Amino acid sequence: MLERFLYRLSVSAHRDHLILKGGMLLSAFGQRRPTRDIDLLAKATPNEPAAVAALVSEIAALQAGDGVSYETSQITTRIIREQDLYAAVRVAVPARIGRGLQPLKEIMIINHDDCGMLKFTDGEMEDRLRKQTGTAPIAPAKFYSFTDAEANTKEQIRKTRSHPWISPDVPVRGFVFDENTGRLSEVFPDRETATS
Repeated sequence: MLERFLYRLSVSAHRDHLILKGGMLLSAFGQRRPTRDIDLLAKATPNEPAAVAALVSEIAALQAGDGVSYETSQITTRIIREQDLYAAVRVAVPARIGRGLQPLKEIMIINHDDCGMLKFTDGEMEDRLRKQTGTAPIAPAKFYSFTDAEANTKEQIRKTRSHPWISPDVPVRGFVFDENTGRLSEVFPDRETATS
């Protein structure tokens, strides 16, 4: 969300009047971990909450086609560091990511019969990690290994179809690729597999 605001700033009329500083600037140069806020120095802008809120709102309202939207009607501001020589205005803007940028036309799930996930069980992987590291694995709690590529593909189709972000109108198809023959077989969750 922070990066998408910075993108909007970079294409706005205010790009030459706001200077990036602080943790976000340092993280851009690989000098520290990313931060949870953006510090900007404003040129030719009153250091008053209403003026700063209007400026941020104008930038956040720009459309970028990225699925991110900022709730500019819910902007809050407060003055911070009043005791310093130069006080600052902190702005908070709720944001959200839309369900999707491009409508899905079809989802294809492809497994292959030589997948590494077929070569161990979750218990075997936990034992292997415990022996190599001397400690029990904490994450992931489950490795999602499987013993049958076709059965796993059917399960993935069912999970994908039931996901709340996937419209029921979007076809979900599954396939298993045979490494030896080069054949791609379509897998149907409720019936026989078709080989092509």
